[in-house]
Amino acid sequence: MELKQDKPGTPLDLSFLILKAKLGFCGREGENVRGETIRALCGCSIAALTTAVGSLLGGWDSLLQVLLIFIAIDYLSGMAAAWLSKTLDSNVGIRGIVKKICLLMLVAVANLLDGVAFDGDPILRSATIYFYLANEGLSIMENSAKIGVPWPKVIRDSLLQLRRSAGEEDTEEEP
Repeated sequence: MELKQDKPGTPLDLSFLILKAKLGFCGREGENVRGETIRALCGCSIAALTTAVGSLLGGWDSLLQVLLIFIAIDYLSGMAAAWLSKTLDSNVGIRGIVKKICLLMLVAVANLLDGVAFDGDPILRSATIYFYLANEGLSIMENSAKIGVPWPKVIRDSLLQLRRSAGEEDTEEEP
């Protein structure tokens, strides 16, 4: 029996098909009703999760969007640099993902502190995001240099200035 999809190419299609197959809804009568229920549950779950995470991070504004794009570009450029230098290691990649998740957790902490200390004004959140934007940007620049792509001096200087204005990195560990 051929599986029919309403809207091929939607992001939920793959997870929807896997879930349908695992729950045994393929090829049975009533498949459409059950399938649509599963699709709706998956969609609602994803929507609820992304809404909660977005709220925890202070909302889906351009600052957060740029940070997430920088995080993705840094990770991909780091993988490309490691691949070209033949030092690609899955443990290093996993550690990089964990660091990016911790970075986002610190943005959430700053956002929560803003709610308590600054009546919701995004002062700490913005400073935290600017700091990590500078770090991610400089890391992208370093990865690009390893690949052999030159960067304009004005962009490098802007990233260094952003890092200085957001505050120097505190490398001291607290107990």
